[in-house]
Amino acid sequence: EIVYFPNKRTCSQYLSLVRIIISLIDAGLLIINVDFFLFCVFLYLVNKRKGEFGLLRAVGASGTSVSSQLVSEAMIIATFSLILGMLLAIQFPLLHVFALASDFYLIAMGFAILFIYLLVLICSLYPGRQAAAIYPAVALHEE
Repeated sequence: EIVYFPNKRTCSQYLSLVRIIISLIDAGLLIINVDFFLFCVFLYLVNKRKGEFGLLRAVGASGTSVSSQLVSEAMIIATFSLILGMLLAIQFPLLHVFALASDFYLIAMGFAILFIYLLVLICSLYPGRQAAAIYPAVALHEE
């Protein structure tokens, strides 16, 4: 069977494009899954600590400070997990696992850190607002 080279090259380019699109769809679904999990964990945390947030509001804390406390706790937890993750990820450029320059790894790690901080911030803003909206009398009555 005779196959012309330009046709074969076009077919292989389409196949590569399909692989990239499938990988992007998988990555997007995983990111949505992680976002949903983080959001639910933070909402559960707010419901579990309702008495604490109500007590903070009763002693004079503003809603903004209660919300910022929850967001800062989320950022601190993300920082600890990023430190552990970067200890593992830094081994790729040190051991030359793939044939890529070290600069590429460092730039990718920087973008990954920024992206994770952005996801944690987005996922903790609404539960932080929910914690700020807790009335002291209601929270203390439930306890």
